[in-house]
Amino acid sequence: MTATAGARKRAPRQATSQRIVEAAAGLFAERHYHQVRMDDIAERAGVSKGTLYGHFKDKEDLYLGLMLDSMSRLLRQIEESLEGPGSPEEKVHAFVGRSLQFFERHEHVLDLVQRVEVLHAGESGAPLREVRARLLVLLEGVMGELQSRGHAVADRKVAVLALLGMTREVARFHPRPWPEGLASRLAHQFLHGLAAFGPGPA
Repeated sequence: MTATAGARKRAPRQATSQRIVEAAAGLFAERHYHQVRMDDIAERAGVSKGTLYGHFKDKEDLYLGLMLDSMSRLLRQIEESLEGPGSPEEKVHAFVGRSLQFFERHEHVLDLVQRVEVLHAGESGAPLREVRARLLVLLEGVMGELQSRGHAVADRKVAVLALLGMTREVARFHPRPWPEGLASRLAHQFLHGLAAFGPGPA
């Protein structure tokens, strides 16, 4: 089989997989994990159960596929923001803005992240950890740029984890609808901390 013929053969399968993942995303956004059946996903995607199981061995496998698809899309958006021109401060604002915008549109992904981190700490979660590792490298580079501009970044890895944690917790727990300018305020809080407010009462 030639490379061209192989690509043509893979294209319909990839399109079907994507249709299944998108159907699952819609259902998981509407219901809790345990309320979604494989039958429901097959019906929403317009495929037979045989086709569904030919792409994903079970619901948990599909869940992982959905999570990988979601986080890969978010990573691509963040890469566009962080690898282009701009100051490191602007890149922090861009990261927070892109992330909150994504989670606002795909609120269910926050639940997916939490479930996957708990249940797939082993080999099955390796592809997702690779995506996370790429993100960490990108953000550590931004922290290095901030250091060179005089920001008090004592430990790049700790700073990256702090930024990720702040962004995710705000996305999970801040009441919706989110106010305009939330991303900008969060990025500013990270960049400037609490020092600007002076010491508290003795």
